[in-house]
Amino acid sequence: MQQVSPARHLSQLRIPISLLHGEGDNLIPPSETEWLAQELPPEYLRLRLITPAFSHVDMQHQMPWKDRWQLVSFMTAILQQAQAEKEASAKPSPEVTPSSS
Repeated sequence: MQQVSPARHLSQLRIPISLLHGEGDNLIPPSETEWLAQELPPEYLRLRLITPAFSHVDMQHQMPWKDRWQLVSFMTAILQQAQAEKEASAKPSPEVTPSSS
């Protein structure tokens, strides 16, 4: 199991990470997401949400508006970050002109 475990490898990640977990997940406990968040380099952890809005791949139950709003806000933040990163990478770098001496 150690061969496939992310333990001791997460600190090597150098990409933005967002974590989303169902509070009622009956297969993988939400504490796993908390563990991941602690193991990730803090500068790369963008968002973390553990929500009662769903359990393990169960989107059929009715959820309160507060939980829906948190989930929509989480997804909006992810999309806004992706758009900002796309725009930042699309900007041309300033041209360097040689100085005349």
